[in-house]
Amino acid sequence: MLNGFSDRLRGVFTALPTPLNDNGRIDLVTMTRLLEFQRHQKIDGIVPAGTTAGVLEEYEQMGIIGFVLRYGQSHGLHVLPGLGSNSTRHSIKLTEFAVSLGAKAGLYVDPYYYCPNSVQLRMDYYSPLAQTFPGFGIVPYVIPGRTGGTGLEPRDLSILANSHPNIIGVKYAASSHERAAKMRSLCPTLRLMSGDDDQTLPLMRDSSTTFDGAISVMSNVIPLAIGKMIRRQRSGKAVEAAKISQQIAPLLGIVSVRSGTCDDYDFPGHKKELLWRNPLPLLTMMAGLGMIPFSIRQPLGKMPLDAVLIVRSALRQVWTDAQWALDPIADCFGVNVEERIEDDQIWQSLARAC
Repeated sequence: MLNGFSDRLRGVFTALPTPLNDNGRIDLVTMTRLLEFQRHQKIDGIVPAGTTAGVLEEYEQMGIIGFVLRYGQSHGLHVLPGLGSNSTRHSIKLTEFAVSLGAKAGLYVDPYYYCPNSVQLRMDYYSPLAQTFPGFGIVPYVIPGRTGGTGLEPRDLSILANSHPNIIGVKYAASSHERAAKMRSLCPTLRLMSGDDDQTLPLMRDSSTTFDGAISVMSNVIPLAIGKMIRRQRSGKAVEAAKISQQIAPLLGIVSVRSGTCDDYDFPGHKKELLWRNPLPLLTMMAGLGMIPFSIRQPLGKMPLDAVLIVRSALRQVWTDAQWALDPIADCFGVNVEERIEDDQIWQSLARAC
């Protein structure tokens, strides 16, 4: 018997980072403030301990899941913990823990490194999870660009969903709209959530995909704006949704940042373009705005200054075009957003020599 979480999987769920203090330990005071910020901006749900959460030990992942679940239960906030790994056995262990604390559903990223094909994902990862926890909502996270392989393909997703009613939705970040349309065609009742902020509105608007919302990274910074955009689109106010999307577009595309300031040692005198992936640009942005301390764990490391300035430039543009989207940060975190955006010293301190 399912628990009804599929009815809640819509709108915008924020994929939370894990704030660390200056000693590199999890900062639960700041985590509470982030949760309060999200709740007051009317977010639909929270994803703790997922891929945006950063580098965590198992006991820390479990601790964060428990902490956020208790917060959600106390404040009426839907929680979809990240329970995926590159081991089916380990994901079952994490799920057992989450279920024991009252979780109703979980998000499962496709296993990394081993690059299982779509049939393996269906038969050896998602099916065992769905069979072991028949009353628990399973949400696959399809992101082949970060996990390798093909990801769970639409046909196997359809077979999986028809066999297991507790496959309730998908977080989709595979870039292909054609694949998204096939997924919607084969799985008309599943909740489809965008995992790419800059693709959320196109995937919701397209009649062949009709996504239900997003599991968003950038809603950590602008939850009010992303929530409004999605709600406007869902209520048929497409023009208003498009206007909001245009205003916040510089931030929607900043989940990963390309820079070219590092020396290419194979070609002296030349610079090498590097890609700095989530969650690093997000953590840099949030620290620059004064929302979290800037403490990160290896193998993550600071971005070079030109990449940091790309993040800052996106913030500056949104502040100019849609100040209302960033204003809530000042109220919750007690900072002057404009002053922090314009403070060169803050952004230089977030950069590394490269």
